[in-house]
Amino acid sequence: MASVRKRGNSYQVTVSGGYDIDGKKISQRRSFKKPGNVSEKQWDKKLQKLVIEFELEVESGRYVDRSITLKQFSERWMKDYVNSTLSYKSQSAYKTGLDTKILPVLGHKKLYEVQPTHILQFLNNLMEDGVKGEGKTGGYSDSTIGLIFGILSSLMQQAVYWGVLYDNPCKRVKVPKHKKSLEELKNRKIKHFNEEQIGVLMDEISGELLQRRVAFFLALFCGMRMGEVLGLTWNDIDFKEQTIDINTARSYTPEKGLFTKIPKTAGSLRVISYPSALNPILREYKLSQNAEKAFMGPSWDDEWNRTPWLMTKKDGTGLGYSTLTNWLKNVIKKYNKRINADKKLSDKDKKNKLLPVYGFHALRHTSATLLIGENTDIKTVSMRLGHSNTTTTMNIYVHGLNSKDREASDKLNRLFTDNTDQELSIKHEC
Repeated sequence: MASVRKRGNSYQVTVSGGYDIDGKKISQRRSFKKPGNVSEKQWDKKLQKLVIEFELEVESGRYVDRSITLKQFSERWMKDYVNSTLSYKSQSAYKTGLDTKILPVLGHKKLYEVQPTHILQFLNNLMEDGVKGEGKTGGYSDSTIGLIFGILSSLMQQAVYWGVLYDNPCKRVKVPKHKKSLEELKNRKIKHFNEEQIGVLMDEISGELLQRRVAFFLALFCGMRMGEVLGLTWNDIDFKEQTIDINTARSYTPEKGLFTKIPKTAGSLRVISYPSALNPILREYKLSQNAEKAFMGPSWDDEWNRTPWLMTKKDGTGLGYSTLTNWLKNVIKKYNKRINADKKLSDKDKKNKLLPVYGFHALRHTSATLLIGENTDIKTVSMRLGHSNTTTTMNIYVHGLNSKDREASDKLNRLFTDNTDQELSIKHEC
């Protein structure tokens, strides 16, 4: 039974919401203000209806706290959910997304007031030219908008789980996407190097630091993620069996710096074989690193003795997260600069010789593409990459599978042609 208490020109309605686990009575309250242009008789009738609706809302479990703003709830959500259940990388991404994009626009709104139309308007605004500020042109990419929407939806869904909201308004929103031309859709593909480009790159890195070459080969020959390469220790390498046990990865956030984590999925925990040609290079690098350690003496990082990373700075501390990508891009840029300066080459030849300026992760994509090109079955490719299932592999590397589809079609065409020619030959002889 609801109780109504008059306070000036407003009425506070209290409804019992049952009992908590300690047996303490739970009460839910809501205030209703009498409009100035409504008579007492009309208001009494209206208030009775509001009280009944509030009672039904509480009894059915649809009651929501109308006082809490999205910003206030986000603080609780970050503290009690995000920071206690998600990876440091996700924590950083969620905090950045909230602080820089979601809260400045929606943070002041009461959580229950945020409707699908507000969310759609917010997402559309992220697509507008100039929204990034600081003189930057264009809106945010579809992937960034999808990430921001995912953060907001996760927040709203947790509010539902905790009984703060009745439903998640994001479930009724279709995320807008930039319209792409037919040419853009055709050219959309995973960034990877072809065989000829890899040959050029291998020549270019031959004079680079041994450590960089080892990292290059691990990504190319083993399909390892950059974080997995950075997280590799000498304990993970079996020189005799020529296998690598991938069980950790290193990541980076501005708040935490470089840190070690468990790989992103259960499938990422894996043992893979590496080519025998890599063995002498790894052994040479290990000797080189040991010599560096001996030279540095007490200045060498103590943690390395417990966790002997392959990828280290000169003092034994972990290699910076962006080091490998910056290095590879610089190698490519130096090569391209040399090609552009070659007066013996025509513009057409220069265009054919120039390398795409891709980051370190492109080597992993290249590894998968080359394996598919060599008719390696998709399950093996998926396992080596550490994907949780083959569907992920097929969705990412559809460009490589399409070329295999063309090969299959050509084989069938040859079979058809051969049989047709044979049939015609028989008829002619008859």
